[in-house]
Amino acid sequence: MSLSKWFGSGARLTQRLGNAQQRLALLFTRGELVGRDDLGNQYFRRMEYDPDLGVDKEQRWMKSPRGHNHVYNYDPSRTPVEWTGWLRGARSEPPTEQEIKQNAVYRSQMKLQVDDLKQREARRRRIKAEEEAEGEREAEEETLTLGETEYWSPGGGK
Repeated sequence: MSLSKWFGSGARLTQRLGNAQQRLALLFTRGELVGRDDLGNQYFRRMEYDPDLGVDKEQRWMKSPRGHNHVYNYDPSRTPVEWTGWLRGARSEPPTEQEIKQNAVYRSQMKLQVDDLKQREARRRRIKAEEEAEGEREAEEETLTLGETEYWSPGGGK
């Protein structure tokens, strides 16, 4: 029996192997659940001895909800900024619920301010375009008026 008969072929085979690898990794790697986010991601850490450095090092990782586990389904934008900083070691402690809520409120306020600025800029550009169009119409009318009533002759007479 070939592998393609049992697993399927192509992307399906890759997905099944990836899922199997993740299940095995979870069985053999035990870690402390540090927290969860609103998207269903779970964050873990484990202390592990590093023989090269001779010290304990903290390993941190994230488990996405089912359906997003596979490497081809992973979308980095699904990881909140606070947790990304913790995963990369930019911060020593995981984010608290209060901090996550404060940052969400701040982001929503910033989004409102950006939307307001975009509206103001669109209005300013529309007014400027209308003023330029009006100025062009006035210049055109002035040129037509001068052309109809007055004309220049070399002798200065009419």
